[in-house]
This record gives sequence, structure tokens and C-alpha cells, in this order.
Amino acid sequence: MNAAQRQKVAELPARWGQHEVEKSGPITFIDSGVNLNVATENGLRRATAVTGLSYEEVLNRATITGSIEITRLPGTVRVTFLCPLAILNRMGIGHLVREKYPLQ
Repeated sequence: MNAAQRQKVAELPARWGQHEVEKSGPITFIDSGVNLNVATENGLRRATAVTGLSYEEVLNRATITGSIEITRLPGTVRVTFLCPLAILNRMGIGHLVREKYPLQ
């Protein structure tokens, strides 16, 4: 985002009393299972284990800020979502995300 876009992003939550916008970057997990339902649950659980976020939060983030995609039948999925930069930093990959994406 450019400076004008960041300013607009900051204005909306401020109207509702939120003063900080979370800094986040994309992360993807690939997992498999005997069918797509099992693969999806495995991918969400893998993301939960690695990031330390709750299962429900990972599911919510994948639904709102990312995707759960079928990558191969009968049971391989890709779970992608925006993850807080603090978590990406703790995992040791924050610098890689910032190199690839122009995050401010």
C-alpha cells in the first residue's frame, strides 16, 4: 500500500475505537489426507501447531484473509492466510516475507 492507502486504512478502524492495524504477511501450509475433508483439517491443524494460533483463528483467517484450495485429488490442500508479522518473526521467516512483499 502507498501512504494514501495506509492513511485510509487507519481512518476506518479509528472511527470504531481501534487505533492499530495489525501488520501481517501471507503464509501457506500444504497438507494431505485420505479425502479433502481430512486434508483440510490436517492443513489447519498444521498451521495451528506451527503458528501457535488457535484452530478457530486459523480457520477464520483462512476464510477471511486467505484461502483453502484443492491442490490435488483425492486429498491435498493448500491453506493460506495473513499471519501477524510478530508470529512470522518468531518463526524466523519474517524477513523472507518482508523481502518478497512490500509491507510497511
